Amino acid sequence: MSDLQLRYFLVCAEERSFTLAANRLGISQPALSQQIRKLEDELGITLFTRAGRGIQLTAAGRQLWGKVHPLYQNVDQAIRELQFQEGVVEGTIAIAGPHTVISYLLPSLISQHSVENPEVKFQLHARSSQEVIQLAYNRTVDFGLVHSTMVLPPELEAEAIHDEQLVAIFAEDFPGAGQILQSRTLPQGTPMILFPPGYALRRAVENAFADQVLAIRMEVETVDIMLNLARNGSGVCFAPRYVAAGQPGLIYSSLDNLDLTLSIMLVTRYKNLIQPITQNFIDQLKSYCNRDGV
Repeated sequence: MSDLQLRYFLVCAEERSFTLAANRLGISQPALSQQIRKLEDELGITLFTRAGRGIQLTAAGRQLWGKVHPLYQNVDQAIRELQFQEGVVEGTIAIAGPHTVISYLLPSLISQHSVENPEVKFQLHARSSQEVIQLAYNRTVDFGLVHSTMVLPPELEAEAIHDEQLVAIFAEDFPGAGQILQSRTLPQGTPMILFPPGYALRRAVENAFADQVLAIRMEVETVDIMLNLARNGSGVCFAPRYVAAGQPGLIYSSLDNLDLTLSIMLVTRYKNLIQPITQNFIDQLKSYCNRDGV
């Protein structure tokens, strides 16, 4: 039994999926499964059982988690404290956020930061807001980014860092495109492409159009699919301005007399000491979000 195998065990227990754990660890899923099997063989106990597409801890696995997890937390916290004291400027920053944020807001900033700080690496997790909250809760990531509509557990601290203005996005040749651009309103019955119920962007749109019956034609789970459908004339979708800007074949417009604003919250585990390289990036992120046009 090795320290690495126990680390693998902890990550699998947190992710509840060998596939997600392997992605997080940067190894193949078969290699991870093999290490877990070796650990189980050496201990003579079964640690995980299959649960649908995921995994869950057995009773013995929960006991091992209860013993090992606090020890590794203390070790990791001690390392962070030493890094904080010594002003370490190298390491890895792990961030989780919705697809809109990870895929469209952060890439430019991260690319610039990587050029200026080549010793710093990034781990990016594009997940649903609920999964982001869980990753921040488990300290799997250094911080998460979620929308203000999410309910957070008391163990997490939250700070608003950016107000996103949602805009209506549609194809250049979409029927009524000129009318939308001129009037800055959406005609009744306009076909919409929205995220499923429960998504922050969906709630923002429904709240803004609370006095209207929405003509929802399609529900999708990713930004790319939503934009491609809009590009092909299937309807109007909504996303932050920075997602809409520069999209080929698409135009966008803000809408008058509607509150289509969402706040991005930076969430961390309560009293979790943030390493210097992460704090430096957070400061840059806040400044970046406050620029004109973001």
